Amino acid sequence: MKINKRKLKYGSLSTAITIVFIAIVVIVNLIISSLSDKYSLKLDLTDNKIFEISQDTIDYISKIDKDVDIEVMADEYLFEVSGTHYKQVAEVIKKYAQYSDHINVEFVDMDKNPNKVSKYKEMYTGTISKGSIVINSGNKIKVLNSSDLFNVDNGYVASSKAESAITSGVMYVTDANPVKVAMISGDISETAQYAIQNLLSQLSSNGYEIAECDVLMDTLDDDIDTLIIPAPLNDYTPAMIEKVSDFLQNDGKLGKSAIYIGDFNQNATPNLCEFLKEWGIEIDNSGVVMEQDDKMKQPVLIYAMGSYYNASLAQIVDEDFQDAVTDSKLPIVVPFARPLTLAFESSNNREAKIILSTPATSAIYPDDVPEDFDISKQPQSVRNVMALGTKYTFENNQRLESKLLVISSAEMLDVMIMKDKSYNNSEFVLNSINKLTGKTDVGITILDKSMDTISLSLTESSIKVIGLVVIAFIPLAVVIVGIVVFLRRKNL
Repeated sequence: MKINKRKLKYGSLSTAITIVFIAIVVIVNLIISSLSDKYSLKLDLTDNKIFEISQDTIDYISKIDKDVDIEVMADEYLFEVSGTHYKQVAEVIKKYAQYSDHINVEFVDMDKNPNKVSKYKEMYTGTISKGSIVINSGNKIKVLNSSDLFNVDNGYVASSKAESAITSGVMYVTDANPVKVAMISGDISETAQYAIQNLLSQLSSNGYEIAECDVLMDTLDDDIDTLIIPAPLNDYTPAMIEKVSDFLQNDGKLGKSAIYIGDFNQNATPNLCEFLKEWGIEIDNSGVVMEQDDKMKQPVLIYAMGSYYNASLAQIVDEDFQDAVTDSKLPIVVPFARPLTLAFESSNNREAKIILSTPATSAIYPDDVPEDFDISKQPQSVRNVMALGTKYTFENNQRLESKLLVISSAEMLDVMIMKDKSYNNSEFVLNSINKLTGKTDVGITILDKSMDTISLSLTESSIKVIGLVVIAFIPLAVVIVGIVVFLRRKNL
């Protein structure tokens, strides 16, 4: 049989081109697969960017200098197909490795790799089950389960709090000296309960250890760094006050801190008021601050009260706290604040100063309002709503301090206000507490992401481009390739 050299030549060339093309496709696919593990090559077109992490998280994890392992105890494919909310968690987790060289993410099939769990037994006494997320750095560990990742409403996942939980876990395991905050239990003003629980949640999300203590029945553990006195509905007994004072005194070593939160619904608290006065701060429990200048107040939604109320705008007046906010143009709102005054600025190794004040057009609205009361006729002046008291001593030429932060508006901590990025409340409060406790991290507020509806956010121009590619470019490319192949084969 006579060999057609021309056909053999072009046939071999065609085969070689096909092989090279397949090899290129395989190599490109491998490169893209490798890059996708480290770089985000996907576009999140959902309205609220549920598959992304916030810039605050990116800024934080890009600066950590300790190695962190995030291990999802599940087969990756099975985890992602368990539901859209689990797919969202998986995509969010992968972002941590993409934005930090110190974070490694791995999906672990517990049935195939039982040793992965056993290595954590010395560090963690709880249960690690399928679907758990283990965050580990050195000898510290944080384990997250589904209840930590989602907000559930009537049996359905309403929103995801995965980013908040994971970022909090990373903060916790990378903090060599975590700050332990203990809230004193007891009756709390009803309107303040949600606000204070929100504050504790925010502190937990920022790497603080949260505990609760009974100052009436229990001794205060030495490992507590900061006490929260959370708007007690009724006054403390002298014995309770003494325990709080002893805690701050710390056998003369000082080095402790406390946060007193006031609320307009508290009953008379003469013992607590006297305690605050010892730290140079006096609180007036007979009325609340009401702003009279419309330009210096703002209606805010208060979750605990279920409605909108006018809140005074406050200004940072102490230079040490000016850097507690990054954008000074955003307002700090202080609804229903009790007015504060200083008993002294400096006295017997004690100092007191004002941190936050309202404008000079603020008046006091009394709790017991006379029938003929007209607030427009009341005296107007600057009203103080946040203050800091300090006790100090010197040991070997080193200054030792204990501090008491007084916040006179529990409602400024309300969940609807603290999670609203149009206010500075969250950043200011968290960074102020960081300053109080000596924690150097910048406060982060991460919003939960709604899972009710997942829709693509496409502009009109985006839709036109996609339509043009699908309707015109792709079919045209197929036609051109078909013609080229046809002509090549015809000439063989």
